[in-house]
Formats: sequence, structure tokens, C-alpha cells
Amino acid sequence: MPAGDLSTIRDLLLLSDRLATAGQPTEAELAAVAARGYDVVINLALATSPGALPDEAAVVERHGMEYVHIPIDFTAPDVPSALRFFQVMREREDRRLFVHCAANKRVSALIYAYRIVSGTLGPAQAAHDLGRRWQPDDTWRRYIDDSVAAARAARGERVNVQTTTPWEPIVGYARAVRVGQVVHVSGTTATDETGAIVGAGDPNAQTVQIMKNLRTALERAGARLEHVVRTRIYVVDISRWQDVGRAHGETFAAIRPTTSMVEVRRLIAPEILVEIEAEAIVG
Repeated sequence: MPAGDLSTIRDLLLLSDRLATAGQPTEAELAAVAARGYDVVINLALATSPGALPDEAAVVERHGMEYVHIPIDFTAPDVPSALRFFQVMREREDRRLFVHCAANKRVSALIYAYRIVSGTLGPAQAAHDLGRRWQPDDTWRRYIDDSVAAARAARGERVNVQTTTPWEPIVGYARAVRVGQVVHVSGTTATDETGAIVGAGDPNAQTVQIMKNLRTALERAGARLEHVVRTRIYVVDISRWQDVGRAHGETFAAIRPTTSMVEVRRLIAPEILVEIEAEAIVG
């Protein structure tokens, strides 16, 4: 391979003089990336992604380039990783960047989101470049939207996170609201993705599902469970507090937010035994 020849790199897109995106390069292709004058390699693939190099960091650094690894699960992408990617891009905007994943799908989506957030390229051109590689599915389209919203929220703009549960449009509320570094998560029950109640008659099982739903709501707002500083727990039968408390503790034992647990007469539906609110501060 001639020095600086990038033509063999999978799914390569040369987006500007300073920015190239691609699928997984080989060791020889990384040498060509260095010879072409790129000085930062950003990898969004998992260590177990197809074609991943056993020690890409060492290969990149051997060629005098900086290596940044932000592994993002293609099947379950998380917003905090997107926010870290935006920060890495922003801090290195005056350098030549080679950004890759396994097949240039993660990268193309997040480059599009970064361009929208940073305003470095108009929406039409950003969408055109995204379309050169793929059209994101519903999971990734929502991930892009959530990542952009979380980045804007981090700048102090208000962002609402919505789900498909039936009560939000009726009552007029958001699953979560983020303003700046503070995230408020509404009372959360044990619903699955279809809105059906999980764990009928079992407060422990319902609390386990609620913890999953809280995690999802927080991540869509750019936060994590470890950012939670307070929860409020509402139960219809306080005599079963240990069932609820055990599931809460399995999630928060190392985090230790403040909390309250109170008995209420009933919740919005008779099969709902537990409802939990959360507040988080990112940082």
C-alpha cells in the first residue's frame, strides 16, 4: 500500500480536510492514516466488534497519533457516551481527526448529531453526509435526537423526555425534564415498552422494572443512575417495604441517594403497586 493511501479502508468518507470517517481499519491502514497527516484516531466500536484490533491503542500511538476510545453498543447506544464524543470533538476541532467504528454507522450518526449541536455545518449538508452512509433506524434516530437534546440541556436549555405510555399526553407531563445539570424524573411505574404492567402482584418485580425504566429515562436525558441524588418511593402496602427496598438497594447500594418511602391509598391503576420519582445532578 502506498504511503497515505486510504482507498482500501472500509466505508471511508472524507468529509473535510480535517475530518475523515470510516469502518474498522487494519494495522496497515492505520499507518496510512498517520502518513496522510491525521493526528487523532477516535474509535466508537466495541472491543468485540467485527474486525476490532486486539490493541488498537498501541498501534495508533506507535504511529505518533492520539487515541481516544468511546465504545458504544450499536444495539443499545447511551447518551452519556455521545456527550463525551461531542466534548472530544470540540476539544480537538483544530486537529485532523480520523473517526471510525465497525462500519461507519455509529460514527456517521454521531458526526451528524455533533454538527447539529455545534452548528459547524447546516442541517441539510449534515443530513446529506449522514445519508451517504446509511439512514438510521428508529433506535438510532431517537438516539440522535436524545443526544442533541441532552447536549443542548447541558448548555442550560430545557429538554423534555417523552415515552409512549398513555398517561403523558392525557395528564400533560414529561417522563423526565433536564435543565442544565439537573434532571427530574416523573413518578415511574413498572411498564414495559408496550405500556403493559410488569410483575402483577409482586412489588419486588415491579421495583426491578422501575429501576430499568429510571435508567432509560436518565440516559435519554444524558445522565446515569450514579448521578441520582434523591428518590421518592410510593407503595400501596407498606407492610411489603422490604420487597421494594431490596430491589431499590440492589440498584443504589453504592450510590446512596436520599429517599423516602410512603404508603398511599392507591396509584393510577389497581395493578400498580409501586411508583418511584428520581432527581439527578450530572457532574
